[in-house]
Amino acid sequence: MGLTLGEAIRHITNKNYALVAGDLFEDCFGRKYGTSAAIPAKDKAQWPIKLEEKLKSIHQLKLAEGEYKRTRQDIASDTYLEVKEWLEDSIGIPHPEIDRTFKLGIK
Repeated sequence: MGLTLGEAIRHITNKNYALVAGDLFEDCFGRKYGTSAAIPAKDKAQWPIKLEEKLKSIHQLKLAEGEYKRTRQDIASDTYLEVKEWLEDSIGIPHPEIDRTFKLGIK
């Protein structure tokens, strides 16, 4: 079972990018190939590293541009959504429109 959005946000906030990258990889490539066992070795070797670097770079950029304007959780949430959308576009998985107004824990 994968990470929930709250867990992913917590890991990004704490800079545990490898955990989130692994979960994104399993989720997206599992949807593309049907099962984790069907993922080609080439993809297993390259994509988790690319995802971790992408998460790290986008999170650092977002922290630098809005550290005092937004909460750390909002920045982590935007990072996660942006990287997930980038990955789905990169490997050709259709994705639903993302509701960026949704805030975790706010009614």
